Amino acid sequence: MFEDFLNLERDGKLIEVDVDMVGMVRCGDTLKTEATVKEIDGKRVHLDVIQRTITPVHVKDIEGNIVKEFEAGKRGYVSDKDRERNLVHEKEVEQGILTYRDRVSLEGSAIIELNN
Repeated sequence: MFEDFLNLERDGKLIEVDVDMVGMVRCGDTLKTEATVKEIDGKRVHLDVIQRTITPVHVKDIEGNIVKEFEAGKRGYVSDKDRERNLVHEKEVEQGILTYRDRVSLEGSAIIELNN
């Protein structure tokens, strides 16, 4: 991720990464990574990093019938605890209404050093 951002080290290099996995990532999940600049010290940029995992559960049509079920729906990966913690959401997609879970999977920090 950071190597791509740094243009495979042509624009800078990754000095340090310190992250904790705090949630499960499963096959079929979409990962969204956000890095926020915490401090700039000369050429070094200190980042806070958070990664979220988006787990699709199923898609329902307007009558409420499941038209597509993903592994998370088939295997029961989404729990009542996820619902209680307001991690389960819905959004309209081309095939109907997608139900998915959005939760933090990784938290930490990174330091990059820019070349210019």
